Amino acid sequence: MKHNPCSGCACCLTGNHGVIFLTVLILSIILSIVVVSVMSLLVSHQKSGQDVVDQIKSEQFATGMFYRYHQAQMERTTIPLANSEMMTGKNYSYTIQDQGNLNIAPTGFTPVLVNRIQVQINY
Repeated sequence: MKHNPCSGCACCLTGNHGVIFLTVLILSIILSIVVVSVMSLLVSHQKSGQDVVDQIKSEQFATGMFYRYHQAQMERTTIPLANSEMMTGKNYSYTIQDQGNLNIAPTGFTPVLVNRIQVQINY
């Protein structure tokens, strides 16, 4: 019996077998690159989306602390000037800094005394 060198065995990559192997190899490399790109894009979108949610939460938290501080001043009570709260598993700490009073008055009107505060949120 004579052995045909191109009888379809895996050890022989000549002719059509080599072209098919290279085509499959190139397609698998391209698909791998596409899958990695899509996965990294999804992760970055999820992270940037979470950053936006955290920013909105911190802005609303700062606004609430601002009004809570002013309410406490009107009622002659105190609230802690630095504290932290846990919201949806993330720690939001705040610091309130009283920056003194400011007289605001348009020309010809009685000045209005405004208390300036700054609320800083860390998350």
